[in-house]
Amino acid sequence: LQALALFEQPVHVLKQRLRSRCGQTRYRQRLLSQDGRILGDTAQLPAAGDLQLLILPLAPATETKADELIAAAANDATNEVEALLQMPQDPDLPDGDGDTALNLAAAFGCNDSLELLLEARADASQRNGHGLTPLVAAAANGRLGTTRLLLEAGASPNPEDKDSETPLFAAARSGHWEVAELLLSQRADCEHTTKSGMTALGLAALGGHSDVARLLLEARVEIDRVNAAGETPLLIASRDGQGDVACLLLKAGADADKETRGGQFPLLAACEGGHLDVVRLLLEAKSMVDRTGPDLQTPLMVASRCGYTEVVCLLLEKRAMESLHTWQHVCSSLS
Repeated sequence: LQALALFEQPVHVLKQRLRSRCGQTRYRQRLLSQDGRILGDTAQLPAAGDLQLLILPLAPATETKADELIAAAANDATNEVEALLQMPQDPDLPDGDGDTALNLAAAFGCNDSLELLLEARADASQRNGHGLTPLVAAAANGRLGTTRLLLEAGASPNPEDKDSETPLFAAARSGHWEVAELLLSQRADCEHTTKSGMTALGLAALGGHSDVARLLLEARVEIDRVNAAGETPLLIASRDGQGDVACLLLKAGADADKETRGGQFPLLAACEGGHLDVVRLLLEAKSMVDRTGPDLQTPLMVASRCGYTEVVCLLLEKRAMESLHTWQHVCSSLS
């Protein structure tokens, strides 16, 4: 005890050390001096005498107290969080939506409150009413530090929500590449698919998040995996005009002509949207310019019908170059 007296908050430090012996957090511990005084966490240790350790049960659960803790955590009001946990209160009590204090602290990046809740053994994997864990909430909102704290606390990097999406999907959808990078370093499953067959790479392509796409490609994900509609990440990027992602995918070897069961393919999708830069990329990747899709429509026919003049000119230029090369080859053969 004399050695502990050198610390700024010796009672706090002693309780943390006792945790490994009694198996309870400091919030459920009470230290009594010989004269029967309860020593608060900020108190000084008595100069002499033995201390008695009491372990308190959790206080009866009430909706009011649960809401108070959740609101305090969501606003990073650490003094209120500390006081409520000292009751001691169950940190995992949910509100009417199934959200816990840890869930909202993670969503809002309230790391000081989050650390107190984790110290109180809040469940880092508890799901809310929508099946979302604190890690998903942190990843979706780009909370890098929060994500790191939860992973260090033992949260699984691969929990699935009701749609089978994981924290990596949440980061990919919102373009939070640093969070995605951290999750991948902790063995997040980069090949996981949702119930609809969507991949994290597909979500990155959908949102045009090239930094996330680059990370996933460096992790060697399957580049042409299709979703339930038969769409590859390249087709998704082409359809939505995400040129940076399309460029990355093509450089990484994506199949420029892979089609869906309905006959849709990247060049046709890009032409339907009038995405000139993507059309140019696909033509440079040797995508077949006269290939037909649904209703026997070629990319040129689709671009013409939609009035995309620049796309039409680019396609005609490509056809002219191919005709010239064919003619030169024929002449060379004849000579």
